[in-house]
Amino acid sequence: MNNIVLFMISTWFGVSLFFSFDVAPTLFDTLSTLLAGDVVAKIFPMYFGIGLFIFLMSFFILFFSEKPTFRKNFAFLILNIVIFIVFLVFILPEASFLKHTDYHAFLRLHAFSMVLNLIQMINSFFIILSLL
Repeated sequence: MNNIVLFMISTWFGVSLFFSFDVAPTLFDTLSTLLAGDVVAKIFPMYFGIGLFIFLMSFFILFFSEKPTFRKNFAFLILNIVIFIVFLVFILPEASFLKHTDYHAFLRLHAFSMVLNLIQMINSFFIILSLL
């Protein structure tokens, strides 16, 4: 079961790196800022929803089958799950609202969201290392 979790989180890690450091910047370099923002706004709910699903599944798989590995990764898994929930419930709706009403507040929220996304990527990397 460890290998299934390792595969899921490694795949997520690769996807999140690719999207964050290649796809999103390429969209903003290629398309107008408004259009790129609209595209990214459509992708983000699925991006963070899939991340939440992967980490919830990993949490339960390790809980039911790999108690020592689960205990070692409990805080990392919970942190990522909380980050994904924060994105889906608070940040994405607020960003959508602020983008049209207070652009400076939107930019502050965007900076905070980039830090959170980086934290989940680093956190994912540590989980991968612990599963090897």
